[in-house]
Amino acid sequence: MTFIDSTQTPVRLPIVIRPHPMKTSVRMTYRLLRHIFRSARSGDLDFVREGVVSLVRMPLLTMHELVGSDVRECNICGWTGPNFYPNTGPGYHERSTICPGCMCQDRHRSLLALLLATTTLFASGTRAIEVAPMRGFESLLRSQPGLDYTSFDLERHAMERGDITAMRFPSDSADYFICFHVLEHIPDERLALAEIRRVLKPGGAAVIQVPVDWHVPATREYLAPDPRDVGHVRRHGADFPERIASAGFDVIGRSVVDVLDPAIVTRFGMSPEPIFFASVRTPS
Repeated sequence: MTFIDSTQTPVRLPIVIRPHPMKTSVRMTYRLLRHIFRSARSGDLDFVREGVVSLVRMPLLTMHELVGSDVRECNICGWTGPNFYPNTGPGYHERSTICPGCMCQDRHRSLLALLLATTTLFASGTRAIEVAPMRGFESLLRSQPGLDYTSFDLERHAMERGDITAMRFPSDSADYFICFHVLEHIPDERLALAEIRRVLKPGGAAVIQVPVDWHVPATREYLAPDPRDVGHVRRHGADFPERIASAGFDVIGRSVVDVLDPAIVTRFGMSPEPIFFASVRTPS
């Protein structure tokens, strides 16, 4: 994969989806109220406090949009405004992450920028599969002419229902497979990676990210899904790239700070966390 000069790197596609700030505000308020109620019922008072803080900020942020300067921008839906919304839930509390126009997070804005900078995913005729998509990002990919895109999930919103450990897709059929913040929920990670490798064409690539604790050298498996860690079944450590490589991939980790000007990263509210591009390893 070849990186191009950051001064020439586009961060958004010619076709973007339409922002819906009012719908996002209503959905965000509902999500926060639900989080606060569930956390109070489970006795997680720290989560209640974080949820209340974000809930109080919501109307203030909405009013600020009416008078604030457009210093932030979303490369997925084209929204511009003074600030992104908070992202609060069981085990996470981020002050400025979610786009008010499409609800995509900082990691999705980084994902789009790196896909444009480092891959041919948006070339006509490309076959791409995504597991557990974010609605806004899925809508963006579905709107791109010439891109053969399918999303699936076992339970939540997607184009199809499917299990990443037993996919219906033929072997050697996809150019790209997007797996974003999914593997930390899958008990049999090895089987999921093997299935991803199976469906990818020779030379195809998986685009993978999980929450990683870089201060911990080895991934820690939980005895059961942790309700205080978003139901994750493991906490990935610094060995995550090696875990991908062990499934038969050549792995490269890249961050938007490697390819974009810092001012662009700030304006678009992109996450600096690395995204891993795992190419199917060919026999030597």
